[in-house]
Amino acid sequence: MISNYELRIANWRSQCRVERAIRNPQSAIRNGFTLVEVMAVVLIIAVAAAAVTLRVQRPLRNAQMADVIGAIGQFDFTTRSAAQSQDRPLRMVMDLGGGSVSLTDADGKALTGAGVRMPEGFALARVLVRAQSATGGSMTIPCSAAGYTPTYAVNITGGGASRWLVVAGLTGQVLEVENEAKASQLVQAAK
Repeated sequence: MISNYELRIANWRSQCRVERAIRNPQSAIRNGFTLVEVMAVVLIIAVAAAAVTLRVQRPLRNAQMADVIGAIGQFDFTTRSAAQSQDRPLRMVMDLGGGSVSLTDADGKALTGAGVRMPEGFALARVLVRAQSATGGSMTIPCSAAGYTPTYAVNITGGGASRWLVVAGLTGQVLEVENEAKASQLVQAAK
C-alpha cells in the first residue's frame, strides 16, 4: 500500500509540473518526436540510400562485364592450350540461348568441367565467325590441334551495356571494340 506520505509527495510533484507548464509552456517536458519529425528523418535516409545505390551500381556492372570478358578470353586460351597439349582438335560451342560456352572434342562429345556460364543479366547476343553470324541457337568455333581458331567476334550484353570482343585466330589476342561494324571488319579482314 501507498503511505500517506508517499501520496502527498506524488501530488506535490504533479502540482509543480503543472505550475511550471502554466508559467512557461515551453519548459514543459516533451517525451519523443512528432510524426512529422520522424517522417522527415526517414525521407532523408531514403534519399541518401538511393543516391548510394545508384552510385555503386555502375561500377559494379562494369566490373561484372570485365569479369565476363576475362572469362571468355581465358576460356579461349584454355581451349587452345588443351588442343595443343592433347594434340587433337577441339571445338568451342557458344550457346546463345543458354548463355554459356562449352568445350567439345572434334566428334561433338562434351568435355566435362570445361565451360563458362554468363552471370544473371548477361547474355551472348551475337557471334560472328568468318561469313557466318548467329543471334540465336549455338555457334561452333573449331580449334585445330595446333591451337588455332578462325578469328571470331562475340557480342556480350548485360548491365545496360553491350560490348564486342574480337579474338584473333592465330594469336588468341582478345580485343574489345566499340561496335559491330568494327568487329565485323576485323573478322572479315582475317580471312
